[in-house]
Amino acid sequence: MENKLVLKIAIIIIAFLLVFAIFLVVIVKDLSSNQLSYERANMVATQPETNTKNETIINETEEIVEEDVYTDSIVIRNLINNNWSRLNTNFSNGYEKDEDGNYVYEGYTLCTEDGVNVRYIIFNQDYTDEVISDLRVGAGYDEIVEAFGVAPTFENEQLNLYGYKTKTVYAFFSDNEICIYPNTRFDNNDFEEILFEYLSGSFDGDQTNFVVYIRNNYSDFTAELQGEDVVLSSENRQIQIRLNGNYEETEVIIYNGYTEESLMEENKENYNIVEEKTVDLVELIETERIISK
Repeated sequence: MENKLVLKIAIIIIAFLLVFAIFLVVIVKDLSSNQLSYERANMVATQPETNTKNETIINETEEIVEEDVYTDSIVIRNLINNNWSRLNTNFSNGYEKDEDGNYVYEGYTLCTEDGVNVRYIIFNQDYTDEVISDLRVGAGYDEIVEAFGVAPTFENEQLNLYGYKTKTVYAFFSDNEICIYPNTRFDNNDFEEILFEYLSGSFDGDQTNFVVYIRNNYSDFTAELQGEDVVLSSENRQIQIRLNGNYEETEVIIYNGYTEESLMEENKENYNIVEEKTVDLVELIETERIISK
């Protein structure tokens, strides 16, 4: 009788232990699942946000290619040595002007607004010599990356457009073109003095006088009529000024790479100044040029 009682007690204890063991397994599994869910959620929360404002920009960095980039083309070297002035080079003959006022030569086009200062140069498939870093028009992605030694500064896979920002130039590669922009840096102290004179209403003149003053004194600026607005742009300064007749409603956009002097740092909160520090204005203009073709 006593043996049967001991056996029953032993069975009850074993059953209890089994139930307790199963309970522990369930608890541990649930805790592990919660920890994994937390880790996944934390990974998503800490991932950098993707820039979706301009969907054409697939990949963007602020890196400048530090290695020496050889500009093979005598055309580019001539422009660099003459501050990107068409008149200071030997490009005064052998061209035709297109409907946009650009100077079309055999194999390349000098794009200017005033006939003097070259904003960029486009090499096409008729240019058979090497342009930059031993690359010719039509070079493939792998060949481009191998020549520069690093991934592109800018990538737009949708447009098959790849660009590099170097110390002296921007170089953009598309299917049948290589487009080269100058990369020149300016001291913005004097410019900011005039800009904030206009924004504060103390500039001696109206909007037209301001546009003329900027164009006459800062040759890197272009002026374009967009609807009823006049837009002053400088790719190398990385700034745009949108004017609509009233200085109080002027919008100033500063892009990645704009060199802020003390006036901008101290006063930008008091005016309609938009900071687009994730966008390079040169890349934006080149992207729009490719799309509009």
